Amino acid sequence: MGDVVLAAETVRLEAQERGIEPRHHLQHLVVHGLLHLLGYDHQTGHRRGGDGRRLETDILATIGVADPHAASAVPDVVPMQLDSVILHDHECQKRQTDER
Repeated sequence: MGDVVLAAETVRLEAQERGIEPRHHLQHLVVHGLLHLLGYDHQTGHRRGGDGRRLETDILATIGVADPHAASAVPDVVPMQLDSVILHDHECQKRQTDER
């Protein structure tokens, strides 16, 4: 099926920048990544007629996480794509290796 890879440092930093609980941001990214693995995408937000963003919001609501797409939830921040987390994690690992 695939993997969901998250960098703890990035999750914490983004949560701080957005003024949200790191735990909630992590939960959002995990749900978001799993929906990607199930075939939902950013272009249509759909998979076989389903609304991915709505499904994501509904799942998060069941575990007590506010809608990350609501205007008040993330002011002036571009929604993060999972790919950037994976890239950032790779860059962090490379930087740490280079520093040694």
